[in-house]
Amino acid sequence: MKIGLINTYSYSNVGDAAIYAALTKMLGDHEVYVALQNNDGTSPEGLRYKQDLSECDTYVSVGGDIFNNTRPWLFTRNFLYNVNQLRNSPETTFLFGQSIPTSCQGLSLKLLTEQLKRIASVTVRDQQSYQLLKRHGVKAKLSYDTAFVLECSEAAITFASNLLSSMSEQKCAVISLRDFNALYPADNEIFIRNIATLCQQLKQRQYQPILLIQSSVSELDSDWLVAKAIQDLCPGIKILDLVKYSSVFPSWELLQGVLKSAQLIVAVRYHTAVLALAAGRVPYNLYYSNKGADLCHRLKIPGESVEQLNPEQSIEIIEKTGQETFNVEPLRHAVLNDFKIGLEICCANLNKKYSYEVA
Repeated sequence: MKIGLINTYSYSNVGDAAIYAALTKMLGDHEVYVALQNNDGTSPEGLRYKQDLSECDTYVSVGGDIFNNTRPWLFTRNFLYNVNQLRNSPETTFLFGQSIPTSCQGLSLKLLTEQLKRIASVTVRDQQSYQLLKRHGVKAKLSYDTAFVLECSEAAITFASNLLSSMSEQKCAVISLRDFNALYPADNEIFIRNIATLCQQLKQRQYQPILLIQSSVSELDSDWLVAKAIQDLCPGIKILDLVKYSSVFPSWELLQGVLKSAQLIVAVRYHTAVLALAAGRVPYNLYYSNKGADLCHRLKIPGESVEQLNPEQSIEIIEKTGQETFNVEPLRHAVLNDFKIGLEICCANLNKKYSYEVA
């Protein structure tokens, strides 16, 4: 069966790349098409590029915060484009592993929910999105992020371990970052100062802080400016650009290898936390939206809002996470099962449509 991935964003953001890799894994028995290419014109393993996806049998609206809308009383072009992709074949389209971001409200939320009522199946990854959709009459299901099914190779773990060893002889504490903006509002200056202070606290405890670059999509979606600002405040911090090694390993796989190898993990980026948990590690989760908060509330992992971070008070809890483990198998099983249900609904609708056309 030909399956099209719609609402795709970029391969240069590790979180999105992880989602696409997880979907490709779960759709391994099918032909998977995507209207998205790397900058060099290639596509990741398991994905076939096709500019026009109209001939696909079934469509998966990929996970993420794809329905952001920064104009409260109007619609952005990207928002309308993403909603319109759900309209092409609603009876054979299902949404899986998404969150409904707080920027989608008012008219945009109404437009989105009316369309979600028409597609075959809707499964979200956080409790807040689930409750929101239920209040608006959408028959949504609650599951977890798609990337929980991912498991990196031993080769990636070895490469990551050697990479961290080459960067420091000390214990490594890896920290993911992001720049905050209208979509995810927080005070960047306070965040930068707090992370710099946290890095100083880690250095005093004989850890080497390493800042992870997980996104370099555009000026509005890049971790570099924040990383350099933190490095200026706390010399001795090192920076690891995961995208730089994409020719060796997929960015998500290298990240998960790094997370298995590091002694401590501080996750600001949502998929740092997800891929750490999927690797059996417990991160300290500094969340900035409902999707990240959900990991703390539902999975009971340690963390707090980025705006509440007090490095001096949190450092001992952060250090203790390095000794903790996480059993991901129940979540992995839930994602696989929930995804299978969504796909089966679309297949049943496809068969009905085919039978009707033949008759």
